[in-house]
Amino acid sequence: MSESFSDPRTLTRADYDRLEHYGYAGPTTALTTTATDVVDRWQQQSPDWRARHWAYLNDDGVLRLAAVNVARRTTATAA
Repeated sequence: MSESFSDPRTLTRADYDRLEHYGYAGPTTALTTTATDVVDRWQQQSPDWRARHWAYLNDDGVLRLAAVNVARRTTATAA
């Protein structure tokens, strides 16, 4: 995998919501009980991961399951 496990990717809320809508992302609670080993490993390998979300990410043309952080919503300010 080209990305380091120690640096989980951070998705914007809009990107995460879009991926979740199509079934390509979700909360870690949605992973099956057999995937708890993966979640535990992600937590050990990625100390900056908040352990809340996962997503399938493009890794050189291959979708791979990965731990992701989701950016907090920001409030839009009037110009």
